[in-house]
Amino acid sequence: MIPVLRGSVKKSQFKLLLVVCLVLLLSAHASSSSSSRVNLAILQRMTDARVALQECNTIYVDESKSCARADRFKGTVAAALLAVKDFNDRNPRFVRQFDKDSELLGGCNKVLVPDIMDSGSTGTVSVRNIIGAIASKEIPDAVIGPSRSDASQPVNVVVGGAYGIPQISYGSTSIALDNTLIYPSFMRTIPADSETAWIICEYLREIGYKYSSILYVIDSYGESFRTALLSQCKSTTFQVFSYIDNDMKTVEESLTAISQTGVNSLILISTSETGFVQEMLRKAYAYGVVGKGRLLITTDGVSPAHFPVDDTELQAAMNGSLLMVPTGGVDGTDSWETFRRNWSNFDVNDVNPELPEYWQLAHDFYEKTIYGPDTSMVKIFGAYEYDAIAAIGLFACMYDKTQEIPVEWWNKWFTKVSDDGVMKNVEKLKFDGLTGEVRLDSKGNRLASTATYEAQTLEIINGIAGFRRRQIFNRAASLWTTVAGADIFYNGNSYSLPPDVIPRDEDKQFLGSAAITSYIVYVLLGGVTIFCFIWTILNRNYKVVVASQFEFLVLITFGVFISVTTLVPLAVDDENDQDGLAYYGEYEPANTACMASVWLYNLGFVITFVPLFVKMWRVNKLFNNPKLKRIVISNKLLFKIILVFLVVEFAILIPWQVVYPVRFIRKVTQRDLFGFPIASVGYCRYDMGSPSVIFLSVLLTLHLVYLIVGCFLCYFGRHIETKYQEGKYVTIAIITYIQVLAVSIPVVVLSYGEPVTSLIIRIIVIFLNNMTVLCCLFWPKMYMLNFLQRTHSSNLESIRHGKSSTKNISKSKRESHHNDSNNKNEVIRPDHDTVTNGNKNPNTILPQKSDSGLNREEYQIHLS
Repeated sequence: MIPVLRGSVKKSQFKLLLVVCLVLLLSAHASSSSSSRVNLAILQRMTDARVALQECNTIYVDESKSCARADRFKGTVAAALLAVKDFNDRNPRFVRQFDKDSELLGGCNKVLVPDIMDSGSTGTVSVRNIIGAIASKEIPDAVIGPSRSDASQPVNVVVGGAYGIPQISYGSTSIALDNTLIYPSFMRTIPADSETAWIICEYLREIGYKYSSILYVIDSYGESFRTALLSQCKSTTFQVFSYIDNDMKTVEESLTAISQTGVNSLILISTSETGFVQEMLRKAYAYGVVGKGRLLITTDGVSPAHFPVDDTELQAAMNGSLLMVPTGGVDGTDSWETFRRNWSNFDVNDVNPELPEYWQLAHDFYEKTIYGPDTSMVKIFGAYEYDAIAAIGLFACMYDKTQEIPVEWWNKWFTKVSDDGVMKNVEKLKFDGLTGEVRLDSKGNRLASTATYEAQTLEIINGIAGFRRRQIFNRAASLWTTVAGADIFYNGNSYSLPPDVIPRDEDKQFLGSAAITSYIVYVLLGGVTIFCFIWTILNRNYKVVVASQFEFLVLITFGVFISVTTLVPLAVDDENDQDGLAYYGEYEPANTACMASVWLYNLGFVITFVPLFVKMWRVNKLFNNPKLKRIVISNKLLFKIILVFLVVEFAILIPWQVVYPVRFIRKVTQRDLFGFPIASVGYCRYDMGSPSVIFLSVLLTLHLVYLIVGCFLCYFGRHIETKYQEGKYVTIAIITYIQVLAVSIPVVVLSYGEPVTSLIIRIIVIFLNNMTVLCCLFWPKMYMLNFLQRTHSSNLESIRHGKSSTKNISKSKRESHHNDSNNKNEVIRPDHDTVTNGNKNPNTILPQKSDSGLNREEYQIHLS
């Protein structure tokens, strides 16, 4: 029996052992087949704590003391929960890596467990809810969101710094989040602001914009985007302005400043609430910052709902605004097109159980178009949130397919270098999501080369605003592609690209009324000169005219008229220069006028004063002749002398004209902030040290010498009676001329570069000089001829009819001399002047001493 018993016992023990083994195996199998939970804290913008109760136009949530967000934000949470469902179901319809047999998910038992939390659109609410979840529930394995950078920053300080929990955002784009020392566990599936800013810079460069303005909200998002634009846009100069959220006064101050800059485009960087942005855009239109002929570019913080549509004028002004945004759902890609086609098949019952009562999806939510106003955020942020949740699920499987997620998961695995010794584990993630290929860099940022951007045009149709794609930018290829059939237009429904800057009107200081004054003075002074010329012609046979030499008087009037004509080219500027040639000294009408004024003034001076000087020289030679030598000085000789002076003048002016003519130049004296001229002056330029200054100096020196010599001639002939010469009047004219030049030259030099002032001074100089000459030479003669008794000499008729002889004339004149007759109207016309001693030749001038000791001239005319 014992053996039997012993065998029975062994057999029963063996059976017991077998049962235990089976139990252990089944337990192990059960353990291996059970799910490993990955707890997700999903922060959604369900409310906005920044909106006060009285300003809330949706549902006010008493529990969180905040205003519920508009329905369009529900699309993001719908996409998030759909991603959770697809991952848990291993449904590869949108992400092929979700296939249960894929390399990443094959054998992975991870299950995502969502916990939807309200971010309140602020960091305060986000942190409070995260800490509450950590205190009352299990510590989340990962945090999804929030969307605003201002909220993500404090959240990561807590979850990343204190707990080592990875955080991945679908909407936080601030560059500040790149700082891994402060935000150690932050990742994002949306490109950072630095990349979006680079795209905007590329667009500005593409359309040729060198200048633009920025209006940004003072928060983390706005400040980081502004910084990114300033650092990325090397070829664009920005005028930067800011505003405080919900403070319209700061908005108005910035809009006022923008309207005064002349910048024609505005980049609006805002995350403000819809109503505030609408009012801000109304103000922008009122200030002329937005509208037809302008360009408004917005970033992803502005949606179609932010644009005011309650007024037809506003609608037209806003139409054509541009949204530069990284595109979540890219039309044409397989995953997004599949998602869009399946949109209407989704079930709200898969979402609503996870949402609070005030945030439930309407039963017809998925019946609305995915591009409608109530679902617009699906394409913008929803696709990124879908990929963010997909990334966490895939990361969990990459860590370990069966083990539980450890505490401080981020520090223990994400930042560690992978087995290949090259990349961190965070860099090894690669999958095809709703937003295209998803890859992250070592800082957790979305690789720029995997992102797609769109330039979208705002279209308001029947009071409904929406963005329509018009251009797509492929970051990897750096190429803009116009969407087929896209209607490209700009603000105000304009099909013309507005200029980047509206230049302020340039104050060119045209001569204007000063030029008119110059023409008026020319007409008046020219008229006086012509009058004197005609008077001389009509009275050429009277003694008072003959004594002054008729030919010389005519020549002097001709010289004065030439000098006066200088006023015409002086009044010419570049007012008709439509091509801006004067800036380069290439506007020929003004260049010609510059040299014409030089020619006319200098030739007029020589032809006016040299005849006076040579006449004075002849009178001095004849009358200051103590030895009474016979001197013959004919008019022909005098004209030869005048011609020599003219040749000298031409010898200077012609080389000047050929070598280095004076050119009219327009010089910019003031520019605006963008380098555009706002003030300039045009003038005939004389460059210091140039040939022009040398030629001018030579002419001025010669003329000054002429005037000084003329003064000496007048001085030496001061004792000769006035009726025999014009020394006193010539002296007055010369002294006046010198005085005017002495005063005017320094003033002209000081006013160089002030065309109006300079022209007025030159008008005065030309008027005084030439009017003095005319008054001194012609007024005394007119007075003597017209205001004193005028009778014709009987010799006049004799000369005209040939009834008198030289002897009769000589006899008559001698009798007149002995009777001391002062007949002012005696007709005399000498051919040339001589002085002789005792010679009775009738063709002589015989100086005689009068009782007063002055020389007296007696003319005798030889008639052949």
